[in-house]
Amino acid sequence: MERMEEKEDFQKIPNRCTFCRGTLKQGKSDFIARVEDEVIVIRDVPAFVCQQCGEVY
Repeated sequence: MERMEEKEDFQKIPNRCTFCRGTLKQGKSDFIARVEDEVIVIRDVPAFVCQQCGEVY
């Protein structure tokens, strides 16, 4: 049952970039967050990246 839920979540990713309508391709990105006075960076997070403008999903 878990596999089906994962597939449903995957289908929520758009086929095209919502900003420039460029093509999305699987890649990796860095996630950066600020917590109080600290900055947390998580590298190589799987993501979809627009090939035209670089927007990350």
